[in-house]
Amino acid sequence: MSRFRQGSKFRHVKGQVSKRELWYADVQGDVSGEANPIAVSGKFVAVAWRATGGGSVGVLPLDKPGKRQGGVPMIHAHTARVVDLHFSPFNDNLLATGSEDCSVKVWEVPDDLANGSTYSTAKAQFKGHAKRVEMVKFHPVADNIVASASVDKTLRLWDINAQSEKLSGAFPDSVFSFDWNYDGSLIALTTKDKKVRVFDPRSRSVVQEGANHEGVKPSHVAWLGELDRIVTTGFSRMRERKFAVYDSRDLSKPLTTNTLDSSTGIVIPLYDNDARILYLAGKGDGNIRAYEILETAPHYSELPATISDVAQQGIAILPKRALNVMDCEVERLFKLSQDDIIPVSYEVPRKVRTNQYGPNATLKTISSLGGSTHRTFAEDLFPLTAANVPALSADEWFSGETRRPNLMSLDPAKRGQTISSSSSSSSSSSSSSSSSAAPAASTPAPAKEETPAPAPISTSTPLSISVTVPANAEAEVDEDEDYYVPTAKSIVRQTKFRHLLVKPTQQSEWVTNVKVESSAADASLLKANAKYFAVPWKGSGGQVAVIPVNFKGKLPDKIGTIETGNDALAFEFHPYRDDLLYVGLDNATIRLYKVPDNDLFKQKTNHTEFDGVLRGHGRRISNLFQHPSSGDILVSTSMDLSVRLWDITALSELSAIKGGHSEQIQSVVFNYDGGVMATSAKDQRIRLWDPRSGAKIDETVGHETPKASRLAWLGNSTRVLSTGFHKSSEREFMIFDTRNFSKPLTSSLIGTGSGVFEPFFDEDIGVVYLMANGDSSIKFWEVSEEAPYAHYLTESLSTRQQASVARLPKTACDVRNVEVARFMKLSGSTVEEFSVRVPRTRTEYFQDDVYPPTRAHESVLTPQQWFSGQNAQPKLVSLKPSDMTPLSEAPKVVRKMRKFETVETKQDAADLKDVFCGCDDDNDFAIHGSDHVTMHVQVMNKFYGKMQEYKEEKEPLPQDLQQGAEEDEWSD
Repeated sequence: MSRFRQGSKFRHVKGQVSKRELWYADVQGDVSGEANPIAVSGKFVAVAWRATGGGSVGVLPLDKPGKRQGGVPMIHAHTARVVDLHFSPFNDNLLATGSEDCSVKVWEVPDDLANGSTYSTAKAQFKGHAKRVEMVKFHPVADNIVASASVDKTLRLWDINAQSEKLSGAFPDSVFSFDWNYDGSLIALTTKDKKVRVFDPRSRSVVQEGANHEGVKPSHVAWLGELDRIVTTGFSRMRERKFAVYDSRDLSKPLTTNTLDSSTGIVIPLYDNDARILYLAGKGDGNIRAYEILETAPHYSELPATISDVAQQGIAILPKRALNVMDCEVERLFKLSQDDIIPVSYEVPRKVRTNQYGPNATLKTISSLGGSTHRTFAEDLFPLTAANVPALSADEWFSGETRRPNLMSLDPAKRGQTISSSSSSSSSSSSSSSSSAAPAASTPAPAKEETPAPAPISTSTPLSISVTVPANAEAEVDEDEDYYVPTAKSIVRQTKFRHLLVKPTQQSEWVTNVKVESSAADASLLKANAKYFAVPWKGSGGQVAVIPVNFKGKLPDKIGTIETGNDALAFEFHPYRDDLLYVGLDNATIRLYKVPDNDLFKQKTNHTEFDGVLRGHGRRISNLFQHPSSGDILVSTSMDLSVRLWDITALSELSAIKGGHSEQIQSVVFNYDGGVMATSAKDQRIRLWDPRSGAKIDETVGHETPKASRLAWLGNSTRVLSTGFHKSSEREFMIFDTRNFSKPLTSSLIGTGSGVFEPFFDEDIGVVYLMANGDSSIKFWEVSEEAPYAHYLTESLSTRQQASVARLPKTACDVRNVEVARFMKLSGSTVEEFSVRVPRTRTEYFQDDVYPPTRAHESVLTPQQWFSGQNAQPKLVSLKPSDMTPLSEAPKVVRKMRKFETVETKQDAADLKDVFCGCDDDNDFAIHGSDHVTMHVQVMNKFYGKMQEYKEEKEPLPQDLQQGAEEDEWSD
């Protein structure tokens, strides 16, 4: 799908995070749970406050950002946590709140808010729900009507003037989210039974019903303004975040769906009816996605996302009438972070119209000249919008009358003028189609000017092949044209990964107060998968803490852990079952624990029940390893110098290697299909094994010191990488070919340090990440099939040392940001995430040259199938989101050519790219290289031109006319 719809006024709109002085600082929002704890009106920003016992709402004046002098004005609203809040569209001071105390209250916020003031008297309060209130929302057309949804499976409508319940509807399961249609006659809602419904509240009937997202987490819904469309956000069965667009008149199946990513935070939809832009903000994300809604297929067009490192825990949209329309601000969102409220402004780039400085003068230019600026109101960006004057009273609406909202102009010269709506129906059963306005005619795309054809290319000289083009001409990079080939060869090795970047997370996203206890020096202190990370916890009884990956912040001093009763020396997760943890103990046994679903770390008591035990080792367990083909095979090493393979489904031993090692085993790895195993030990030997029979295949000498060593099998190849220490005490790595195991193919010294490098090999891209405990750097190497077999790429430095590092699954990478790896790092008492990215410019396309098909998150063999001799290649899956186009299929790059620019033929460009440009590959060259080549070609053309002139005139060169030194003046 094309990224932008041709002719759209908003194709260049992009959110801009405000400067820090415009943030609302030191905000203690209640960001727990899955609610959206922020609301905004034309005067105030309200936040459900984080306080003991909950129940409070902090209210901040909209026009007073920054740090405050004194406390926050506070509404002591409820006796339990405030779950949701919403401002009236007709009264900026009227706020509704819903709470865990099962009540709904309406508050009149005074204009003269004083810092530190408190309020506790509600304008109205309603009791009727039997369980927690999930959501509250004012009616969009009628005054003094508020609706609420609850876990008690009901939706209720309240009359604020009468202070009573007027209507209600009951549903088969808890209501997650709801939204009104444009004229307020219908309600769209999502429920826990994974359904989406359209409900007529006045007739108390369900008009339409259909299947919604299959995930168990809450789903949110938004009605797309005047259109007969609704959008829902939720999770797939595979826990991927998605959104779907439905026709409200037929919910049998969605018009379109889009998979966003595999993050865990719920996605909150916000819709601007005037611009027809949908904003999607995920809790825990830093970015905000934007889509322009279309009336026909493909039903949406993606706009540039707003990129931010600060994660949002809530999001709210400012009423249109409060925008700075003279600066072409079409939207302002307010994102609630852990400690701040951050405005995000969306402006459409427009030039200032002035007579004195010309039609193309910019604000900056005019200001620098000491002039005044004046911008005319952009009527095409700001159509008539819903006014803050209700079209109906509550009694009129409850009696069955339906009207569209009153409208107003955002032009400052016309403020205060309201266009009254007309009655669209007197029946409560009016259809949504009657409330849908005819679509506004889209702005026609400007006719594209034809570019003059370039002059014929001449090849009469070796290099000078010149074409003079107009400055406004466009050049297209065409890979099918014939170009002249110089004979220069590349002097720079080409690679896509020379400039890998490490992207750390913000400190607010770290997990702090992590109390790690190390009982074994050789085992990793941190393990992680897509759902949890685990660390050994301080305390008696061999405790292991299991924390959700999406948890951010400070851990309590006392948390619930898995308590084994013996010293926990090693632990590992099942590769495909995120909630299954293996723990190796000092009593020579291995226990299997199923991680409870109740956020174990928040519990007061420890989890002691285990689901199985593996017995067979004679001494304490030293380490645990995963098998690549069968997730139900566990590999363990012990101080009894044996390696054992276990069938965890039968809780039995499959095979064992006994007596083959004379010293402690330090590392175990398997080849690509799991049929061959390699081990390294303190006896400085590296061995190859048949893991089924226990027979040794080959053996070689490894590193020259008995210090720690680690192995990594280099993907679908016959090569093994080993890290360890040289006899000079420098750290080193070696690469061996298992077909000729007697000596390494290559080795390299990589500096001094006390910790052994842990090699993390990415078999998809051929890059090794080397990280050592106690270091603060990451070294990147790329392996190849030919000598020298390993190529240094770059190094990333950090200010914090790592005590242990764990790699997350490839599916956790954000391909939209070209992440190729994601890790978790234990540093002191904190655990933080960081990602590795490939810098690219055309990130709107799926970088299929960086993301080949990768291993699926599933076994390909059962333990018994594998033990019987079967080998199987892993199942591969694509990481390409359904809404992204591969880069290989992307349109060719079109760029503006410079005046008098020289254009070379394809072979010229290809060789000059290698010599001058140093671009990594053809894709990078298509984006960056042309400018580099052009500069060098112009210099060479000028040089050859001068040479040709002298040659034609048969005159001596200037240097030939210079008087040189006499022969006897030269000295040896």
